[in-house]
Formats: sequence, structure tokens, C-alpha cells
Amino acid sequence: MILVPIAYTMALQNVLTFSTLRNTIISTMNVTSISKFRKEAKTYFDQVIDDKDVLLITRNDGQTVVLMTLDQYNSQVETDYLNSSPSNRKHLELSMASFRAGKVERHDLVES
Repeated sequence: MILVPIAYTMALQNVLTFSTLRNTIISTMNVTSISKFRKEAKTYFDQVIDDKDVLLITRNDGQTVVLMTLDQYNSQVETDYLNSSPSNRKHLELSMASFRAGKVERHDLVES
């Protein structure tokens, strides 16, 4: 599990993009204060792991921290990386459109 300060992630947009963060906030809205988090940390850790969701922890100074599993973080970083290049993003979108349209071929995996 990792704690990622929102201000830090926004500054390093190749880690978590603003739109990704906004979508995460809109989709989950699990928020707690730092005081409540301190009292019930284990419960919150278990909730994040079991629900495969994120938790926003607000601090008294107005800063907010995101709590998520390492698997979820790594997945988000990979997604952001794959979408960081306009040409790669277009290639992925065309591939997904082809898949949805049923334009696929079956190939056997060959071990070397």
C-alpha cells in the first residue's frame, strides 16, 4: 500500500494525471479526515484492499492524500504511460475499436 500526496501527483503528471485523479474522486468518494484515519487505520487499510478502491485522507492544512494498493497504483502508472504518447494512444484506440467490432484473429502461443 502507498500514500500519494495529491499535490505531489499533480506536479508529476506522468505518475497520476489530473483527469485520472478527478475520475477516481468522482467514482469513489471515500473520504476521511486524518484524525479518523489515525484512529481506524487498520480498518481503512482493509477496506482499500478488500474493495480495490481508493481512500482520500484530508488533512487540517487543506492537503489531501490518496491511499491505494500498490497493484492499483502500478496499473494506473502503466495506463498513464501507455496513454502519454498521442500515437500510442491512437494505436490503442484503433485496436480496441477493432476488437469491439469483432475484427480479431486467433493465434496459438508458441513457446520458444
